[in-house]
Amino acid sequence: MKVLENKVLFRDKSKNLILIVTLFIISLFEYVLCILFNNLSNTVYNESITLTKYIVAITLFLFVFLAVYMNMFLIEDSHFQFAILMVNGRSSFSMTKQIMKYYLMLLFIITCAGSMMGYLVIDLFFKRKIGNCIYINNSDFYKSVYFVGLFFIIKSIYIFILNMGKLRNIRYKLIDYLNKISRKENKVGYFSSFIVEKETKRFPYIKIILLILLLMVFFGAFHLIYITSIDQINFFIGVMGILFSFILISKILISLLFDLFHRYLLKSKINMIVYNDFINLYQNLFSLIAMFIISSSLFVYLIVISKGQQNMIYILCYFITIISLTMCCYFKYYVYFSGKKKQIMTLNSIGYTFKNIYKIQKRELLLLVIMLIFLPIILFIFMFLKSNINTMKIFLLFIYVIALILLYVFNRFLINNKMKEIIENEQQFNRSE
Repeated sequence: MKVLENKVLFRDKSKNLILIVTLFIISLFEYVLCILFNNLSNTVYNESITLTKYIVAITLFLFVFLAVYMNMFLIEDSHFQFAILMVNGRSSFSMTKQIMKYYLMLLFIITCAGSMMGYLVIDLFFKRKIGNCIYINNSDFYKSVYFVGLFFIIKSIYIFILNMGKLRNIRYKLIDYLNKISRKENKVGYFSSFIVEKETKRFPYIKIILLILLLMVFFGAFHLIYITSIDQINFFIGVMGILFSFILISKILISLLFDLFHRYLLKSKINMIVYNDFINLYQNLFSLIAMFIISSSLFVYLIVISKGQQNMIYILCYFITIISLTMCCYFKYYVYFSGKKKQIMTLNSIGYTFKNIYKIQKRELLLLVIMLIFLPIILFIFMFLKSNINTMKIFLLFIYVIALILLYVFNRFLINNKMKEIIENEQQFNRSE
């Protein structure tokens, strides 16, 4: 039975490879941030150094959260298989213990390898003066290892609790998972206007009122940063207002537009499916989208207003955060797309060609990239215009755009390969029948 659990958990080699690479990158940068934090702690204190130290600490906790967040999807696409194991007598606690036994060993090896690589990276590339007064070196190695070990224990505890909770939820809803009914599955599905009775439809008054209020906050915050100098606290308040209101507006507006204009979307079946799939994708990646938009914009703001010694530290934090979040988005999209196997097979069986299905997935992914690139690029350009534009600031914009282009290209490659695999498997199954 234990061998079967391991086969269920580690059957997707591509998913596990992406997870290992992502956790390795997170561990590498986690060690670098620990070294940087300890080096800053040994620096003579002033107001700017203290702020920089807090920013590095917040970035470090973001990386710890990302490591835990990635492990939330360890059993995401194996609910049906674990439900079968529970029917055959396995308890949720014993399965969690078996999963954690192998997975924590893997996480420990990745953490050690990432820390060793971080040590080498600092020795080879960063062992120098940063900003004329702050050194990044491995002098605080033992203290940094202590922090990495402490974070590993915290992550292990949270991962155990999360996986235990997921498996207990499968036990409580065993019949649903045996029937392959997901908790987030749309009960109506596509073409809901043909299924739902007109009497059950209600005009979304609350959503529209909230949307109007959030739009007022959004444009008010834009007006605030327009009339305020970039080095004033009101500009920072305006930027935060824009970011949070935009995220909430998009969460309400995307689903609201589908409800209001679904009759027009029905004129194009492909666009109908694309938009409905995009709603599901946005809900699945909402946390990562919010972190991507907020963290990138705030780091660019800190880089623009900082001078001298802190500037390079913020650039380093910006760079490693963008890389890590891009890898996390790629892994989460892989998990999300793996769950679309049934939909792709259904579309293929009712007459949609490979080209049409590929077009649906490509447009859905393009909408995600547009969502990630729209507001940050506007804010970047606006902040650059408020300050002196130089080559470094253009390079920051270039890094952000390149990261999203790579995310789009790799996901398109993933879509193409997975779709071919799904359709070929379905054709072989039909021949065998």
